[in-house]
Amino acid sequence: MKIVIAILLSFLFVNIACERAKETQDTLSGPAPLGQEVSPDQNVKSDQPVETPSLSVANVVLYPKEGDKIVLTVEVAQSIEERRQGLQGRENLGEKHGMWFIFPEDGQEPFWMKDTPISLDILFVDSNYKVVEIIANTIPNSELLLVPRQKYRYALEVKAGSAEAFKINVGDRVEYRLGPP
Repeated sequence: MKIVIAILLSFLFVNIACERAKETQDTLSGPAPLGQEVSPDQNVKSDQPVETPSLSVANVVLYPKEGDKIVLTVEVAQSIEERRQGLQGRENLGEKHGMWFIFPEDGQEPFWMKDTPISLDILFVDSNYKVVEIIANTIPNSELLLVPRQKYRYALEVKAGSAEAFKINVGDRVEYRLGPP
C-alpha cells in the first residue's frame, strides 16, 4: 500500500513539475509589445493590447473640449520599477493604447526616452484629473530629460501625434477607470 501511495505521489509531483516548466517556458518567451499581438507564424499582427504580465490594464477616458470622448486601453505603471521601465523596448503602440503612470504625490519627476524606439506624446495630469501639460512628439531613444513645468500626479504616454489627433489640450478632463469602458 505504501508503495502505491509513493508511486501516485511521485506521478503527481512529476506532473506538476512538467506543468510549471511549461509555464516558465511560455513566460521566458516574453510578451509581445503593447498594441502588437504576434501570431505563432510571426506574420500576422493585431492592434489589440498585449500587456506585460505584471502590469494591470485599465481604461483612461479623455474628454476634449471639442469632439467626442476617447477611450484608451492602458497598462498601469504604479511601482517605482514599473514607472522606470515604462514603454522601454516597445516598438509598436496601438492607436488607442498607452501607459498610465501613477505617482504617490504631486511632483515634477522628469521623463526620458532612453531605450524607447518609438516617439510618444506625454500628457501630464494633476490630482484633479486635468491635463496640465503635454510634451508631444518625443525623440525616440533620447536621454534628454523631459521636465514638465507643472506639477502632476499622473502621466499618460500615447503614440506620437495622438494628443493632436484626439484634440486634447491643457485643461481637458481625464478619467481613470479600472473596469470596462
